[in-house]
Amino acid sequence: MKDEKFYSRKMLKDELGWTDKMIKYLPKPAKTKRGYYASQIIPVWTKEQIDQTFALPEVKETYHKKIKNKAKRQIAAAKAVETKIRKTVALIDAQKVVVTKVGKKTLKKTAYQEHEVFMMLRGREDDDLWEINDWKIVNTIRHNYTNYEELLAMIEGQVGKRDAYRIVTNKVYPEILKAYPEYKDTIEQQMSEHQAR
Repeated sequence: MKDEKFYSRKMLKDELGWTDKMIKYLPKPAKTKRGYYASQIIPVWTKEQIDQTFALPEVKETYHKKIKNKAKRQIAAAKAVETKIRKTVALIDAQKVVVTKVGKKTLKKTAYQEHEVFMMLRGREDDDLWEINDWKIVNTIRHNYTNYEELLAMIEGQVGKRDAYRIVTNKVYPEILKAYPEYKDTIEQQMSEHQAR
């Protein structure tokens, strides 16, 4: 003979989606069982008792209300997320990109200093000569001579961060290109890589 399955309150909620209000309609438990602690006595019901109770109009109505409310909450949550994304995107859209024009010598010096700090923070010493190429110079411009970092700080932890990041990228690189047209190829390459993320 197959063992009959019994359902506790927790199982009814977790497995069948019942609410406390629905559980109140159940008849006297078929039996009780011991819980994790010896003093715990847990009432349990048979599948037949559960089916009979679920057939009651009051229980069905309560269950359908629960399903409807859950759907409404999901729709409301999705709308809230959309609203937050729109606000984050609007915040970034309203910002202007500021690019400071400096000479190549200053750019190289800043790039070198940034590299030194980077290596020092990681506890490494770089004995090799560090080559300063256009890629590193464009990085230096973006991080040190624009308000790129401030724009990223504005969207940190916000819903819609990914969309806003793309907008930041699309706004910053063209402004860098206007101020530093001599790095056109590298700027366009970095921009396409950032947009692909």
